[in-house]
Amino acid sequence: MSGLRLALQMTFTDPSLPVLRDDAILSSGSLALVDFAHSANPLVGTPAAGVSAASIPNIAWKEAAALAGAGTQADWAFNSRVSLTAADGFIERSGKGGVHVCMSQVGGTGTGKGVTIERIVAAGSPLLQYLAANLTHKFYFSRWERITRVALTGALEPCEAAIYANSSGSPYSTGLLNLNRTGIVNAGLGSKSSPDLPQATGNSFRSGGFNGWTAAGQPNSTGAADIIAALMTVGQQPTAYNGASMANKSRSTILYRAYLEDLTASGRAYADVEALDFALFGQAFAAGGRYAGDTFTPVSTLP
Repeated sequence: MSGLRLALQMTFTDPSLPVLRDDAILSSGSLALVDFAHSANPLVGTPAAGVSAASIPNIAWKEAAALAGAGTQADWAFNSRVSLTAADGFIERSGKGGVHVCMSQVGGTGTGKGVTIERIVAAGSPLLQYLAANLTHKFYFSRWERITRVALTGALEPCEAAIYANSSGSPYSTGLLNLNRTGIVNAGLGSKSSPDLPQATGNSFRSGGFNGWTAAGQPNSTGAADIIAALMTVGQQPTAYNGASMANKSRSTILYRAYLEDLTASGRAYADVEALDFALFGQAFAAGGRYAGDTFTPVSTLP
């Protein structure tokens, strides 16, 4: 059955009326919602080799633009960065529309091999400019995925999501937020991993509440130009933090969704957003949910 959505241009003067948004998680503090199969603006195709130009839709762009007071839909979109040979891994859309990244744990060809959904160029990025201007704000971040092969231990834990200053020396202990195989760094407001870390194959929910940038990891005098916002990373990040100790250790996973909110701006508590987010995650993967029973190429095809 098909539906019809009508957009009516109307102005309401009663502030107590509920605001209809494109997703139940969104609020006045929403900055980013990447959800590859979202009905409001689904990703078309598969992230291609190289660095894309604002090709990953941000479902929260209207809320983010209103909050920051700047930016178009394209300005608030994300880039994909894909650096893979056939020996390193492959990337595909899953049956339910997720982005499946399968990484070899045997045949990796070098450093910097992987897939990242990111914003790292300050010019034209109101997200990075907003983060640089609000270093003391509190933030919420979460990610949904389905792990198809678990990561191996290594000298450094692969960074699976991070917002940090490139000049800080390391995204693993400084910056605004970091998720890695065994922890959620700087989550002073609380965190949740379901299942517990380190995780097994299967559906995965992770979230953290962050008190703001660590003092040692704040951007330098270049401000937004120093910030790297990598909401989803599989394999090695395309930065200086991608040494040989990281090779052939990454998880393989289906990426579904990542969300970033300024809690200071929204006035919501970490616990409240996490409870709502986790309930939406449960609905999406339960029987009849939009990501339930997903299909993908078996990781055994790439040792």
